[in-house]
Amino acid sequence: MEAYFSIGRNNYDEINITVGDRKSGLRVVEIKTTLQEFARAITGVGYSKATFDFVPTQFTVDSILKNRETMEILVNKSSIFSKEEQSKIVEDEFLKSGLSEKGWMLFDDGTRTQQPGKKHRAILYRFVEDD
Repeated sequence: MEAYFSIGRNNYDEINITVGDRKSGLRVVEIKTTLQEFARAITGVGYSKATFDFVPTQFTVDSILKNRETMEILVNKSSIFSKEEQSKIVEDEFLKSGLSEKGWMLFDDGTRTQQPGKKHRAILYRFVEDD
């Protein structure tokens, strides 16, 4: 499995290491440790202390190691400029489209972005095997 990882530090001198599946683009594990334990680990001291979590995601473990496909759908905009109403419109249109039966999942309903124009854009994902 090809993976990616990133290492970061927050304001509390905690080190965060994220490991993900390169093929699907999904984060799999997040590791947290202190700066001192991280320094011990990279200088060769084994069994340094850390905590880890499997990254919660709307996707399942079955999605890992598969290719991620992305699709945008356009829906009508809410007439009352409400994020909640727009989110409901997106979800209703997605369910009516029948795309979920083809493996598509609603990834982003687009309510966190400003979208000019008469239509509202949402993003769908699905994960497929290699041909």
